[in-house]
Amino acid sequence: MKKRKICLVQPNYLFGDTAYLPYAAGAVAAYAFGDDFVSENYSLSRIIYLREDIDETINSLDEPFLAGFSNYIWNFEYNKEFAKKLKKRFPDCVILFGGHNVPPGAGLLSECAFIDILAHGQGEETFRQILSALAGRGRLGDVGSISFRTAGGLFETTASRCQPRETPSPILGGVFDEIMSRGGMKFTTVIETNRGCPFNCSYCDWGGEKSGVIKYPMERIFAEIDWAAKNKIEHLGCADSNFGIFERDAEIAAHIISANKKTGYPKKFRVSYAKNSNKTVFKICKGLNECGMSKGASLSFQSLNPDALAAAGRENMGIERFHELMSMYESAGIPTYSELIIGLPGETKESFIDGIDKLLNAGQHTSLYVYFCELLVNSRMASPEYLKKYKIRSARVPLNQSHCEPVENDIQEYSSIVVSTSSMSAADWVESNLFSVCVQCFHCFALLQFFAIYARLEKGLSYVSFYGGFLKWMSENRDAICSLIFGDIEKRLESVVLGNGSLQITDSRFGTVSWPFEEAAFLQILYERERFYDEIFPFLLSLGIDGEIFEDLLRYQKGIVKQAGVGNFEIKLVYDWSEYFENVYKGRRTPLKKIANTVQIGAPPPRDYADFAREIVWYGRKGSNMLHRGDAAVKREEEVCKNV
Repeated sequence: MKKRKICLVQPNYLFGDTAYLPYAAGAVAAYAFGDDFVSENYSLSRIIYLREDIDETINSLDEPFLAGFSNYIWNFEYNKEFAKKLKKRFPDCVILFGGHNVPPGAGLLSECAFIDILAHGQGEETFRQILSALAGRGRLGDVGSISFRTAGGLFETTASRCQPRETPSPILGGVFDEIMSRGGMKFTTVIETNRGCPFNCSYCDWGGEKSGVIKYPMERIFAEIDWAAKNKIEHLGCADSNFGIFERDAEIAAHIISANKKTGYPKKFRVSYAKNSNKTVFKICKGLNECGMSKGASLSFQSLNPDALAAAGRENMGIERFHELMSMYESAGIPTYSELIIGLPGETKESFIDGIDKLLNAGQHTSLYVYFCELLVNSRMASPEYLKKYKIRSARVPLNQSHCEPVENDIQEYSSIVVSTSSMSAADWVESNLFSVCVQCFHCFALLQFFAIYARLEKGLSYVSFYGGFLKWMSENRDAICSLIFGDIEKRLESVVLGNGSLQITDSRFGTVSWPFEEAAFLQILYERERFYDEIFPFLLSLGIDGEIFEDLLRYQKGIVKQAGVGNFEIKLVYDWSEYFENVYKGRRTPLKKIANTVQIGAPPPRDYADFAREIVWYGRKGSNMLHRGDAAVKREEEVCKNV
């Protein structure tokens, strides 16, 4: 019997010479072809995992019976164009759309006449039943959680409550063997340690099904890690929404570390840690950090406003607990980063700015990420009821994905970003973003961090007043380089609100990839470093810092931030700023000591600005790599030491 041919499509971008293995497509294939009836009637001819030329790819296919598309925000428009052309070339080919970016209901079928079936929710069992029904065993109408076309119109089946508790591993089942056998590129992949999420945050579609958490067997997880090491997977991800929430996660991390020590792979491990950090998370982060596999531990909030948290269905650790954790991680030499979301319902401009101020006061000086609130079609936030309740308005913008190279004649993908709610106007959204970018650029990337900390501790000037005052100064001194850069960002944000802007910046001085606003601003200002510090001198003087201390602090501030190609130099100081600020990072406040000392800076970072931007800013951000800390040695003249 001639088998029906299936092709699966889960395209992603090529990052340099590295491609993502199509895990979701592999998972549904491994599960479906584990059924004897399916394997007797179908063959998997190909999995398309790169954004290939559509016409060339379609011409290479041989009478496909069904094409299954795995949809995400980064490939949805590409998939629709591919499916449209595929249907024209092979009219009898069944077009099946599934994945996170397939909205509830049958509406997408009305919009896209070339799609035949929509699969909603988890895909393994649904895909198996669809294939069985199309081969004559069962009816499509009996398959749960799908929408499809009938002679009488569009038909939606009831949501399926029967999802498999165990699914075969596509990695161990050989689904990716043919892809891996091709030369010329590296691969990255994810493993699943469990599936599901115990939380139901309104902005996320991960825990929306409230299906609980299904743990996968440890033997399977260990075998997948060993496979990744054997196949020299450099970057291993983990599809776990709360890694470290279970004690066994420490065993999983230990196995990854062991594989790295034995084989050198994987080199990096990327994961979303448990929402409320615990001893297990600390143990995991410590082990990964010691062998250089982690880019930092996440101590995240999303918001510090009770109203926004209630609307999002989220709970956070207390700010006191956060302060304790910051001190603990810093003392252990483990980089941390914190995350906020801008535009959450219930958040105001004032509460958002106050939240940043609280994080800085609690010790998060090194790495803060502020993400735009993105409407995901299967999230609770995207439901009509939720949108109406909180008066949410969104703007469609080019895909908000940083560090990507533009591809000539590529199909544009899009993000849907919240730009106003009942609690935050569009104008407030723009102002909140400017404050956020200002803090990330000047504080977390450290261009003004040490002045801000000193002014806070010794002058009682709040971080909100410092950076709010600096934004005001920029608005009054529009010819300054930082003012020009932030004026451009403000215009870009206003364009986003109007629906014709972008959230990324490209600058040929820093390579060909795109940059988020805060990283672009940092690089552009650092490129004009001397001009920047000369122009803001009056603002710094207005802080009222004593003359000798001011001059010494400025010398330290300018020297301790990395510059492209600058190294092997000394900073001669009158005050021991290194000890002062290191204690601040560790959660301790100590008097500033007047002691002659020399900070000796080691080897220079890359001289080429594109290399510097990639290595220090892109790769090094979570590790606060913009500062000379690990490569700086301090020599002190103890005999003249006295407290100030």
